[in-house]
Amino acid sequence: MSDIAASTIAEPNETNPRPTRARRRRAAHEGYRGIWIATLAVFGAGAVFADGTLTSAALSSMLPFASVLALAAAGQTLVIQSRGIDLSVPGVMSLTALVFAKQTASGTPIPLAILAACGVALVCGALNGVLVAVVGITPLVATLATGSLLVGAEHSYSSGFPITVTDSIHHAASSSRLGIPNTVYLAVLVVAAVAVISRFTVVGRRFVAAGASPATARAAGIRVTRYTIGTYMCAALCYAAAGMVLAAYVGTADIGAGNSYLLPVIAAVVIGGTAFTGGRGSVVATAVGALFLSQLDQLLFTMGLPTSLRLLVQSCALVAATGARRLRSTRPFTGSAPRKTQMNGYETSQPTDIPPEPDPDESRLSSSKARG
Repeated sequence: MSDIAASTIAEPNETNPRPTRARRRRAAHEGYRGIWIATLAVFGAGAVFADGTLTSAALSSMLPFASVLALAAAGQTLVIQSRGIDLSVPGVMSLTALVFAKQTASGTPIPLAILAACGVALVCGALNGVLVAVVGITPLVATLATGSLLVGAEHSYSSGFPITVTDSIHHAASSSRLGIPNTVYLAVLVVAAVAVISRFTVVGRRFVAAGASPATARAAGIRVTRYTIGTYMCAALCYAAAGMVLAAYVGTADIGAGNSYLLPVIAAVVIGGTAFTGGRGSVVATAVGALFLSQLDQLLFTMGLPTSLRLLVQSCALVAATGARRLRSTRPFTGSAPRKTQMNGYETSQPTDIPPEPDPDESRLSSSKARG
């Protein structure tokens, strides 16, 4: 039986009336507006200061790497929404890329090679999830340990040598349709699938509730441990997709191929507006953040800035995004008040539109009453 003693919904007052669903939706998406404006601004700056960055050749060379970044950042978004962080991104990307390349090079059919790489990713994600949710290790430490373990696995699996993918795979990854690289289509498909599942399904809403307030989610009957482990496993699948796409596009899988993506992945998530406090986030905004970072780096490179200054500008953009979100969080909240729940004498806030998981005890009690 549930141990919730009482539930009361805060009454709206005259000075702060309960907003409509449309107003709540607009308030929820307000924090993601900045990344769209910033992305349009960086493309506009390219048209003014370096129009070479907007040519078909320049965009065709930038978009595949932006797609890889968006795929990996989609997984990191899920983890940060659950109040964690994943530092095993480079390890999972590199190891799954090596597995995919080696399997296809040895004659394994492409679907089976993809399944093998995804299986490795699921094991890595499950390890992260168990260390965090079951053992209770801090996500920073747990994922760092997993990443170090994966470095050793990469050396053991490849003997320290790069593995070349087949010509057919490289050709498919480096080709375009309607002037758009094939990697972009894959990234859009994955990001859209993750966005729809997390936004419009019961599983997705429970995942958001578990990240926003684990204690309240448990009070509502949501199995937070299960959702946390599942989050790291789904994130690892996104990293695997990024690693395989990178290997296919470049033509080789190498040890440490994903090392350069750790900080940009986190930056794309933060710039996209996902909160480190959990719950709130958008994989679509994260993908736009990945596009922003990729185009910004290409713009600065075309303008002749050295690597040190390019990193400095990217760091300033990250700080500016964090500061802007901090300023927004200090403004008075005008949305509807969450439901306040009394549990064992403590008051918590609970989302009103998250359906709890069925309670088996209550189901059996209802069945016995019906038979009686």
